[in-house]
Amino acid sequence: QDRALTHDLFERKSTRVYKAMEAFRSAKGVVPELKYVVWLEKENPSLEGFPGEFAMALRSNEPTVRAVAEKLLNQLTILIRSGAWDRDRQDNQVISVLGEHLDPIRSSLERTVNKRDDCIVAASLLLVLDPNHNRAIQIVARELMSQEPAHRQKACELVGELRLAHPKILVGLRNAMCSKEANVREFATTAVWRNGSMATSAVPELIQILQSGKPVRGPVFPYTYPRDIGLLALAEMGPNAQPAVPILSGKLMRASEEDCIEFLTCLASLGPVAKGSISAIGRLLTQKVPSVRVAAATTLLCIDPENSNASEVLLSFLQSNEPEEVSLALETCRDFGPKARFLVPSLVAVLENGAETHDKLNAIVTLGRIGGQIGR
Repeated sequence: QDRALTHDLFERKSTRVYKAMEAFRSAKGVVPELKYVVWLEKENPSLEGFPGEFAMALRSNEPTVRAVAEKLLNQLTILIRSGAWDRDRQDNQVISVLGEHLDPIRSSLERTVNKRDDCIVAASLLLVLDPNHNRAIQIVARELMSQEPAHRQKACELVGELRLAHPKILVGLRNAMCSKEANVREFATTAVWRNGSMATSAVPELIQILQSGKPVRGPVFPYTYPRDIGLLALAEMGPNAQPAVPILSGKLMRASEEDCIEFLTCLASLGPVAKGSISAIGRLLTQKVPSVRVAAATTLLCIDPENSNASEVLLSFLQSNEPEEVSLALETCRDFGPKARFLVPSLVAVLENGAETHDKLNAIVTLGRIGGQIGR
C-alpha cells in the first residue's frame, strides 16, 4: 500500500512538473502565488509567463521564496534526467528545455552560489547547467565530506538525482560510500548507480561492499522492493566491473535463492564481460529451485548466446506443458534480455497459442530485445 501511495504521488508530481517543462517553452506573464505556496503542491497552478517570476524567485533574498523556486527546478531537472535512458549522451536536455530562459536562470543560481555557503541545492542545479563551475563544485564536494550526516545524505541525494559526475564530486561520493552512517552509504551508492558508467572510478568501493558481505539495500525507483544497490551499480560499469566477476562467481553456490538471482542479474547485465563466471553459473543449471535454474540459463545466454546447456534448460521451460514454468521463463527473459535468436520460434508460439496477456507482453518485450530481422 505504501508503494502504491508513493507511486501515485510520483505520478501526480511528475504530471505537474511536465506541465512546467512545457511552460518553459512558451510561457508569458507571472505566477503571483509563487511567494505564498509550494508550487508543486498546487493542483492547478497558473503557468502563464512562469519563467519571468521564476528567475526572480531564484535570486530572492527571502529563503522561503528561493527554496520554492529551487525545489521546482530540482524536480523539473530530475524528471528530465530520469527520462534520459542513455545516461552517456552528450547533449544537455535540461538546457534544451530551458531554451531562451537559460541565461537568467543560470545567472540567478550563480548569484546565490557566489553569495552564500548554505546553498547545496542551488550549487547542484548550477552544475547541471555549467558542469565545471568551480565555486559550485567546491560547495557540493565540501558537503559530500561534511561531518554532519544529514548534510552528506542530502548532497549524495542531489548528486544522484541530478547525475553530477565531476571528478572532484566523485571523490566525495566514494568517501561517502565508506561512511559509518547507513543512510549516507545508501544514498552514496544510489548516486553511483544513477550515474552509471560516468562513475566507474567508484568500482573499488563497490567491490569492497561486495566483499564485506554487508550489501547496501534500499528502495530505489522504479523497483517495487528493496534491491542490492551495489549490484545494480556494478551492472552499469561494463568492462570496468570485470574485477568483480570472480567475487560474484564465488558467491553463487553459497547464496540464498534471492541473493543468487540478484548476483545472476548483475552478471547477465555485464554480458560477455562476465565470461569468467560461465563455469560457476553452469553448475546452477542442475539446481532444484526452478527460478535459479532458469535465471542461470538466461544469464549464460546473455554472456554466450550459443551456450548449448543453457539453451536446453531454457527451452524446456518455454516449451513446457506447465503454464507456471512458461511464465517463469518469460518473466526471466524479459528481465535479463538474452539476445539468443534460437528463442524466437518459442516466443512467437506464445503469441499464437492463446497464452495469458502478461505472458504475451513478456514475449513481445523479449523479442524486442533480441531485435534484428526476426521474421514476419
